[in-house]
Amino acid sequence: MSKIFINFRVAVSACEPWLGYDKKDSSNKWRRNAEKLEEEIKRHCDDVEGTDIECDCVCEFCDWAWETEENGCPVCCNDAIKEWEERNEKRNTDNKEKQTG
Repeated sequence: MSKIFINFRVAVSACEPWLGYDKKDSSNKWRRNAEKLEEEIKRHCDDVEGTDIECDCVCEFCDWAWETEENGCPVCCNDAIKEWEERNEKRNTDNKEKQTG
């Protein structure tokens, strides 16, 4: 009879999302925090074959996976679409003011 090997993993997640898509510089900060946590796990835990740092992008409104159309508009929920449209409209208005001003 063949043996069946089971590979268990422990995933460590933050208590709350670390990053909003409009906070560009905080991405590197939280990546470094994840690397420090990974280093501590390797240092303090025996029998660790490897660790992986994974990043999921989820919608702040519905917690579904963050997906967008080609133009950048999110497709997950109406709240995200509405916010994107508002930001896009404001950006277009600001650009018009710069061109005329």
